[in-house]
Amino acid sequence: MNRIAIAALVVLPLTSSGFAQPHPPPADVTALEKVVAEELAQTQTPGAALIVVKDGTVVYARGFGQASIEAPTPVTTATLFRLGSTTKMLTAAAVLSLVADGKLALTQPVTRYLPSLGEPFTHVTLQQLLSHSAGLCESAPSIESKDDDALAKEIAGWTGTQRFYTAPGAMYSYAGPSYYLSGRILELATGKPYADAMAQLVFAPLAMQSSTLRPLLALTHPLAQGHVRDKGGVQVVRPMAENVAMYPGGSVFSSADDLGRFMLGMLSGAPLGKPRVASEFFQRRFALPAPPHERGAYFYGFGTVAYSLADVPVFEHGGVRRGYGSFIRIIPAKKVGIAVLANLNGVSLRRSVAKATHVFAGLMEKRDEPPPPIAPDAKELTAIAGEYKQCGLAWKYSGQGGKLLREAVGEKIEMTRRAPFYYASEDGQDALFLLDTHGVVEYVHSDLVSAKKVPDLGLRGN
Repeated sequence: MNRIAIAALVVLPLTSSGFAQPHPPPADVTALEKVVAEELAQTQTPGAALIVVKDGTVVYARGFGQASIEAPTPVTTATLFRLGSTTKMLTAAAVLSLVADGKLALTQPVTRYLPSLGEPFTHVTLQQLLSHSAGLCESAPSIESKDDDALAKEIAGWTGTQRFYTAPGAMYSYAGPSYYLSGRILELATGKPYADAMAQLVFAPLAMQSSTLRPLLALTHPLAQGHVRDKGGVQVVRPMAENVAMYPGGSVFSSADDLGRFMLGMLSGAPLGKPRVASEFFQRRFALPAPPHERGAYFYGFGTVAYSLADVPVFEHGGVRRGYGSFIRIIPAKKVGIAVLANLNGVSLRRSVAKATHVFAGLMEKRDEPPPPIAPDAKELTAIAGEYKQCGLAWKYSGQGGKLLREAVGEKIEMTRRAPFYYASEDGQDALFLLDTHGVVEYVHSDLVSAKKVPDLGLRGN
C-alpha cells in the first residue's frame, strides 16, 4: 500500500441512547495516528478502527483505510469487523450476568447443567472453563454447521476422557472448547440459541446496536471484508468463515462504536446493571506458567489475560478470525479502555495499542525479551527429553550438543537454555518445563498451550 486513507469520524461520547457530545482529543493524537498509519502500511492492512474510552466517555474514535481492497469504502467507527477470540470477553460477561442473577454458579460442576457429560466433567466448573484451567484440549469443533443446533450437537459428542489432557484444575492451557461448553450452558440457562442469548444478555443491555453473531444480519450493516495476505498479495477472504459450533470462542461481529459501549459498561462499576459482573470480571484467576523472570506476572481471568504495567492492573485479549484481527485492553484503575479492529488476518495493531495506552493512560509498555543464554545442563536435558502430548498435539524434545531440539509437525527448532527448565529459540519461540511435587518434569508450556509428558518413552538428552 502506498497510501493509507484515513476516515475521520464524528467522535464521541456514545451513550446508551446513542447521542454524542464533542470531546477534544489530546495533543498527542497526531503521534498516535502516525503510528496507526505506519503499522497499517507495514502490515499491508486495508483498514482498521480504533476507539478509546476514559472516565466514562469516548475520548477518541476513528476509522482508517478501506473496508475492502475491492471497493473504496472508508472504514468508520460504525463498520463491523469479526472479532475472533476477543469474543471470549463477551461470552464471559454473559455468563457472569447469569451468575449475578443466581441462574448459574461459577464453582458448581457443569454436570449440574448438562448431566449427560458424565465423568470427568463432574469435576469441571464454569470458573475453570472461563479461565482455561479445566484440563481440556485445544481443538476445532467436530461439527461444522450453520444451524442453531450446532453447539448442542458438538457438545453431545463429548464423552469420557478423550477431551482432557490433564485433570481439571491442574494446569492452564488455552482451549477454545472451554468456551464452546460455556456457550452451550448459556443456551441451556436461557432456552435460546447462543447468538440470541448474547443479544439478550450483552448486546441489548449495553446498546451494542449492530453487534451480532449472525452473518446475514451483519451484512445489513457497514461491514469490513476479511483479507488474507499470500504470494499474490492481499486478497478478500472467500468464502467467509462460518461455523455456529465455535460461536462462543470467536465469532462476534462488532464495531468500534459498540466495543466502546462494551468497555464503558464494564468500567461503570455495574455492567449490565449488576455490580457482581465487574467484581468477577476484573479478577486474576489462574496464574499462567512463566519462567523465573516473569513468575507471578501473568494470569488468565475470564476471557482476559491479566498483568500489570507499572504496577497498574491491565486486562486484555487479542483475537483472530480468518481475515480479521482485534485487540481489547481495559485498565480499570485508569478508567481507560482501548479497542482496535483490523481487516487483515491476524493483525491486531499492537504498536498502536501501546501508543494509545501511553497517550491516554500514561503507561509505557515494556517489551518482554527472553533472558540471555546460560550454560547448558546435561542432567536437566536428560530430565526434559521425551514426548509431550495434548490430545492431537505432540512435541518431542531431545538434547543435542548442549541445546534443546523440539520436533513437531515435521518442524525442528533449536533452543538454548535461558533459565532452569526454560528454553528459547532465536526467533522468540520458547518452552517452559514444569515439575511435579517430586521434582519430575510433568508438563511443557509454550505459547499459552500446555502438554503433558508421556511417561517412560525412553528418549534421553546428551
